[in-house]
This record gives sequence, C-alpha cells and structure tokens, in this order.
Amino acid sequence: MDVYIEHLDYYLPNSRLYFKDHVEYFNSNKDFFETAQKFIDYSKKTLGLESVIVETKKTLEEMVLHLLEKNISAGSIVFEEIDYILIAPDLDKQLKDLEIQIIKKYKITKANILRVSQNYCVNIDVAIGMACKLLSKERNIKKILVISGSKLDYSLKERIVGGYGVMGDAAGLILLSGNRQSGILKVCEQNVLNEVGNDSNTLKEGSAFLHLKAYLQCLNSLGNLKDENIDSIILHNANHLLIEEALTYAGLDIRKIYKINQKKYGHLGTTDLILNLTTYLAYSKNDSSILSLNLGISGTYVATIFRKYNHIEVTVN
Repeated sequence: MDVYIEHLDYYLPNSRLYFKDHVEYFNSNKDFFETAQKFIDYSKKTLGLESVIVETKKTLEEMVLHLLEKNISAGSIVFEEIDYILIAPDLDKQLKDLEIQIIKKYKITKANILRVSQNYCVNIDVAIGMACKLLSKERNIKKILVISGSKLDYSLKERIVGGYGVMGDAAGLILLSGNRQSGILKVCEQNVLNEVGNDSNTLKEGSAFLHLKAYLQCLNSLGNLKDENIDSIILHNANHLLIEEALTYAGLDIRKIYKINQKKYGHLGTTDLILNLTTYLAYSKNDSSILSLNLGISGTYVATIFRKYNHIEVTVN
C-alpha cells in the first residue's frame, strides 16, 4: 500500500532565549565552547542565530494538547478515525504523561498508543517509517497520528548540540493514511542507518569523517538517487556544512536545500521536519520530489523521499 501524509501542523512559542543573556552558563560548562563569546560568535556566523524560540508558560504536554485542540476544532483530527498514535519526542524523558492525558481528555478507546524513542531528533523520521510499515502490512489500519515535540529549561542547559545547532522548543503532528485522495505528500522511500558508535561523543571529538561516511551510506541505500530526480532537499534547521559535503559527494545539487527556516527559530528537533515540510508545501506550486536527510545524536541517520503533487494547497500558521 502507498502511504500518504494527509495533514501536518506545528506549535511555535512566541518567547525567545537570547544567548547574550546567558553567558554565565559557560562558567561551568565548557564541553563544546571554552567561552561564551566563542559560542555567541560561532552561533551568529555559522548558524545565523542570536536566540532561539522557547516556551515559558506551557509544559510540553500542554503545547501538544493546544495543537491537538486547534486541529480537532478545525476538523483535521478526528480521534475516532485514528488507529495508532505514535508519540515521538526528542528525549525519552519527554511527553511521559501525554498518553494518559489524551486517553482521559479525548476518551480514546480505539487507537493503540506507542512511543518512538532513542533516536533523538530523528524519532519523527523513524515514526514516519514505522507508520508506513503498519499501514502497508495491516489492511484494517486506516490512519496513524504522529506527535512530535521538545521543550527544555529556560537556559542553555541541554540546548547546545556541539557545533550542529542550538535547540528551540516546539511541537508538531503528522497524520498519515493510505488514502491517495486526501494525501498532500506521498512517502516514497526511506532508509534508516544506525551507527551506534557515532553518538554524541563524536560531536565532542569532532569526528566529521564518521558522520560523512554514514550520511553517504544512508543516501546510497536509496534506490535510483540522482540529482535530476530530486527537486528540493529538506534538512534540520542546524549546521548544514557536513551534510552539504555529503550531498555533493552523492552528486546532488546543494542549491536545492530549502533554508527558509534555518536561521529563524533554532533547531526544533523532531518538529524541524514538520515545520519545513509545511512551509515548503505552502510556497511550492509545482510537482516535486523532496529528499529529507537527518541525523539523531544517537547515531541514527534517516533519508526519506517524499512526493508532492501540484493540486495540493497547504496553509501555514
């Protein structure tokens, strides 16, 4: 069975955490940057960031519930039609209470609820692949809802991911089904590569070669990956330098990378893919094949090919 994304949406907070206001963090945290000024200079020059978006009032569960309420009111989400809910936050400790909360709030009796974990910010990519397998193998499954999100302390604690990015807060959702008529994107192909040795320690050690090799292996496992078959490339809103090198080695034109959100909000983890797909769909008017290539700091690399059709209209927040 072919699998389609029917709907995407995201929640972005309005507040921001400005790096210049948190220089004291570096008095006792020197894992990646020796001084606050080195971090500020690097973030501004390489990442294009002087701040990231943060949620100061809602918990992550409340962020997700707010997003669900908005989509239920709009008729985009109908829990009676959903067979599986996949909860895919960045960190395993996040959204622990969400399952109980949505069961009670929405009186869910039909849907099976599963957690996708241990892949960090590519939990969302892995969840899409899991949804595709469930929809393809079990004919009685009609719709699957995937929920993403990350929220950290109002500080730089846990937000700095080496030289890769600085985490912001966000939540998102994706609704998938086998219904071509209601699909806005077809999920064409995906490859997941797990290299457990390429975890967060390699970020500290600066082992770029290991990541480059893994990116290329992940890309080369996709069937018939040629530049002329790819119209756009969607990555995390983070440091693209190493991924651009891998894409170039693979014969792909890095001018096709979609960068409109790269320097706006920070790296939103599992919600980056949802945000970038949504805004891309809203402004792209033609048929297009989209390559997504992302990394989780557990050493999980995911390459996915999506197909957009020009009759689809998508709006953004």
